[in-house]
Amino acid sequence: MVKCILENGLKVKVWVDDFPIESKQMKGKYLSRAQKKMWINSKQLVVELFIPRDHNNYALLGIEFIPDNEKQVKIKMSIENEGSHEYNTSIAPQIDTVTWGIFEEYKHGIMNSFNKFLKNGKLPSGTIYYNISAQGEIGSSQNMFEMVSDILLSLLTVEHICESTVMCIVKQCMGTRE
Repeated sequence: MVKCILENGLKVKVWVDDFPIESKQMKGKYLSRAQKKMWINSKQLVVELFIPRDHNNYALLGIEFIPDNEKQVKIKMSIENEGSHEYNTSIAPQIDTVTWGIFEEYKHGIMNSFNKFLKNGKLPSGTIYYNISAQGEIGSSQNMFEMVSDILLSLLTVEHICESTVMCIVKQCMGTRE
């Protein structure tokens, strides 16, 4: 796991080929397909992000990427709003109750991110399963999940993920929104 604390209290954790909890079964329907020719190995990634500001400040999202030779990229969402199991070791402030799962409206942010990367041709051939998520009762939003998805998809094609790479990508993804 890579754990970073950036200036002004921004915190990020990245798990590579490891999940903080058991991920969901890879069910669900394909939401999008497009022709692609980029190839990378299989990878599991989870990003947890906290931005210290009044609201719209927390999200955790995980993916599993399975490559194939079909020369297309597919996306499946296997995340739901469970809301009953708290994530007590999150990096969100203690005043925010963080639970596993995601509200339906936050999935639109994930799709916005996916479509942006698809349009730019930055996704490899295979299936991206969104299969783990956590949200803050106070601090989560569609924009936060879009930003975390941007970070995940940026990290997907990085061969060696280290603290400096994570910091660079987080700053880059945040810079596109500020």
